Amino acid sequence: MSKIYCAAAKRNITPPAELIPDLYGLMMKRFAGVIDELHVRVMILSDEKEKVLFVGWELDKAPIPEIIVPKLAEKTGIPEDHILFFGTHTHTAPLHSARPGDGPNAKAKQPENIQEGTNRYEKLLEEAVLDAAGEALGSMQPVKIGWGFGKSCIGVNRLQYYNVEHEDGTVERITALGTDPEKDIDRTLFVMRVETQDGKPVCFFVNHAVHNCIMIGNNYDGNGKVGISADLAGQVSGLLEQRYPGSVALWSSGAAGDINPVMMNQYNFPDPKDGKPMEYRDFKTTEPAQLMLLQLSRRQFADVVDTNRGITCEKEEAAITAGNVIVSTPAYKDGDEPYRVRLQAAAVGDLIFCGASGELFESLGKAIKDVSKDRKVIIINHESTHLVDAGYIIDDEAMARCTRADGSRDGLPGIRQTRLKAGYIKDALAAGARELFAWI
Repeated sequence: MSKIYCAAAKRNITPPAELIPDLYGLMMKRFAGVIDELHVRVMILSDEKEKVLFVGWELDKAPIPEIIVPKLAEKTGIPEDHILFFGTHTHTAPLHSARPGDGPNAKAKQPENIQEGTNRYEKLLEEAVLDAAGEALGSMQPVKIGWGFGKSCIGVNRLQYYNVEHEDGTVERITALGTDPEKDIDRTLFVMRVETQDGKPVCFFVNHAVHNCIMIGNNYDGNGKVGISADLAGQVSGLLEQRYPGSVALWSSGAAGDINPVMMNQYNFPDPKDGKPMEYRDFKTTEPAQLMLLQLSRRQFADVVDTNRGITCEKEEAAITAGNVIVSTPAYKDGDEPYRVRLQAAAVGDLIFCGASGELFESLGKAIKDVSKDRKVIIINHESTHLVDAGYIIDDEAMARCTRADGSRDGLPGIRQTRLKAGYIKDALAAGARELFAWI
């Protein structure tokens, strides 16, 4: 075993005011200003032989990994397969990257000024993360590490049954976005603390399975434009950094493809007339969204603090390894390209951080964790998503619920477009994880 070394840094990646009019967000939203700032945070861990680099972006996905990851590897000397490169999945940050399979969100489909503005923003992102990584690399020091598991009850399963009454009086049961508070979900909260030899916090790593989308569609200007926000992730990270000055706090989403916050700026419910799914997000101001963010972020921050109180940083030595594997299954439609998911993992002693290049449903995250019974596995959604864009990685239960008798699909974002065929993904992910964990 070798001593553990660590350093962390962060940079502000909030777009300057003059660039905001030339950027765009999810669901073709435009921006009217900034509610709270965006950051990229980096953490480097080393055992004197190997290094791993964690890069957490307060964006919907990590930007242009095919360009930035090789540049990070060149600058730091850390191999590309030792870099975990993930987004917090905030729904209220500027989009980036080509996104050719992302429907109207594809950059090439935007007006010329938006494409040019996005290119400029991508350059800002690249410069910021390279600068942060350089700072961290130059300030490595021996550290002690500890981690713990708590609970945070701020999420809810987002698949809801709707009993739809048709004009002829027949009732059809369908699944769509909503809430299912009766369904058990993963409420595990993971907190890792890294501190100096004399006990001063260097950085934190927080992981929880919930969509980072409380602020979705917030009406910042009263006319439908959105205010930029890092959402739950940014609030929790910022509060930790305020409580422990000089530290850097990374937040990551676990397997939350089917888990929403219990409150958000979008509500789905049955129409009182016929039971059909309805959606409401037409608040006249951004105040309701900000109040929901205030409540849930403070609740989770309190959960993080409680978990942190039980952590003792005793580990000073650990082997560090990393790698990745591509999981492949048949596509839904004959003749299509195979459906693929990229798993990227880094092990710190008996702790494994495993990222997926898409949005894992909870049960699939559990299937990956179950492969390694003697080591703790932390799932990170949206890791290098644009390298192998799997979209929603949907389990068979949800696929069955959203598939009608005629074979058509309904009910959840991305389920109509997915190339994932039912019956394969759970076993494929488990096999891929088994292969990956065997040699890291």
